[in-house]
Amino acid sequence: MTTRRSTQTVTLLGAISLIGSMALVGCSASPSTPSSTADPAGSATPASTPAPAETTAETPEIALARDYLDAIAAGDSQTSWPLLSPESQAFYGSVDTYEQLAATGGTVTAVEATELASAQLVAAEGPEGAITVVSGATADAADAWIVRQTDSGLRIDDAGVPPTGESVYSWINPAAGPEDQTGEAAYDPASPVAISFAVADPADGRSLVGSPETIYAWQGDQPVDATLDAASDAQRTFVVNTTPETGPHAVTVVWQVSVDSHEWRSSTVLLTS
Repeated sequence: MTTRRSTQTVTLLGAISLIGSMALVGCSASPSTPSSTADPAGSATPASTPAPAETTAETPEIALARDYLDAIAAGDSQTSWPLLSPESQAFYGSVDTYEQLAATGGTVTAVEATELASAQLVAAEGPEGAITVVSGATADAADAWIVRQTDSGLRIDDAGVPPTGESVYSWINPAAGPEDQTGEAAYDPASPVAISFAVADPADGRSLVGSPETIYAWQGDQPVDATLDAASDAQRTFVVNTTPETGPHAVTVVWQVSVDSHEWRSSTVLLTS
């Protein structure tokens, strides 16, 4: 906006004009004019330099998950392997088996890791502080990683699913189907989010994936309730009580493999309506 100022000229006559001129000369220094004690060089006081903006440091759990993603995106299994928990390593048995199965076993792929590495990662405390759930989502992908303290320090539970046999868990809504899905899946917002687990037969021995009676769930980094459907029979179906949200958003469920194991598992889906 341009502001105009009008200047009014006053003409004084005769002696009044002379006196007025002398008065103006005597008052020519405005109150804001520096005194004779000011810096003779007339240098202006430099403006204060603004303090650099503070950056929020990532938590150790988020930093570990990001290192894991970077290694997978680079195809560097020699770096991602040591970041896994002892239980996850035991699932694969060796780094060679890990290289063969990880890409198709329900864990994050190199393509997904590349995209998720640029996403904002958030952390949520798990039940009783036993684990930290680190998750990330974009418009096209979502995943989560369980970080917990082990004898070797912070490590990630990210074992795949058994390569043979029937699936032990399957998303019902969204209809992602068996095993872990990180990409887009058909989601019916008129029905609750639900995931179903096969009930393990003790005669078959210890389940590598677990057959939980309780699961925990998060929408992004916010905890939401997950309750066992009373109609469950041969399958244990859990209903996740999500809150309405516009745009693609992720839901993660986690469960403990067994009461005598420190290992946890997770599954994440991206909800798109």
